[in-house]
Amino acid sequence: MACPGPRAPGTPAGFRGVAGTLTTMRAAGLIGVVLATACAVAVFPAPGAARSVVPMELTVGTDAVWVLGPGTALTRVDAAAGTVTARTTTPQEAGARTLAADGEHLWVLGAGWLGRYDQRTLAPRGAWRVPGSMRDLAVTPGGVWSVAGRPGRVVRVVPGGIAEVPARQTGVAMLTGGAGRMYALAVRRRDGRTRCYLKRLDNATARVVDGEQIGCTPWDVVADGRWVWALYGGGRTILRMDGRTVRPAGPPVRAIPAPIDAAATGGSLLVLGDTALGLRRVDRRRAIPLGPVIEISPPPTALAGGPAGAWAATAAEGGVLMRLADGARQPDLRIPLG
Repeated sequence: MACPGPRAPGTPAGFRGVAGTLTTMRAAGLIGVVLATACAVAVFPAPGAARSVVPMELTVGTDAVWVLGPGTALTRVDAAAGTVTARTTTPQEAGARTLAADGEHLWVLGAGWLGRYDQRTLAPRGAWRVPGSMRDLAVTPGGVWSVAGRPGRVVRVVPGGIAEVPARQTGVAMLTGGAGRMYALAVRRRDGRTRCYLKRLDNATARVVDGEQIGCTPWDVVADGRWVWALYGGGRTILRMDGRTVRPAGPPVRAIPAPIDAAATGGSLLVLGDTALGLRRVDRRRAIPLGPVIEISPPPTALAGGPAGAWAATAAEGGVLMRLADGARQPDLRIPLG
């Protein structure tokens, strides 16, 4: 998903700012070898003043983590060894803002630009012009997907650009996935009212498999395989839904002020709040908060989870990648990216 700019209150995360959309369903964020993508918003509120945050995004595979940022930097980190194994940069004019890995290639989406890189060496494998409205990337066993156009239609990402699909799902504000499933947040406006629906889409056709109306409008939607979590950044609420039926699984969870991102590891969902950029653990099975807010230095601005665990990134100190633990002591590994 794309690194967004600030959004107006009540605006779906998929339409935040002129810089692009949510990564994630960051959201983005995710599937196949990738379970989630994450991205930092451009500005976070802080007591007394706004705080600027350099956009970062990361995506997690089976044995590696890829980080976009700070700036145009693109980095591959070996998840087991905790070492940087490849570096490159994306074109400055491309405005790269989101990425996803499909098991062979790393796809990077920018402002009207789509790049493909070798997943291990980061050697470029092609770049194409695409609609500037494209936002979000999701990888499933059926291919790589994105959202394009003001109506928000789901399209297939292919070498050379995009391919339309017969299903023609429209009104999509966000697209994400997890454990081989793909989800879309659709927004419908009728009779002066706005309604939001979370839909599970078929991996090969993008047709609707199941769907459920949910509250409008989540800041992000994160899929962890078993569950799908809607993060309502305007308050303290997280809604847990069944990953297969997308029906709510229990009451809303009050975890942390303004939740904006999350990643799962073991039995915990680690939730990032935008006020102090702290983390709060949520028990995934019982959907209850665990312990106090966890402060990490430097504060993370983006999270992602996948087969290689949960990770956080920050642009501070020249860029730092952190491996998150299934517990209160965080992080358990820090990797300088500079």
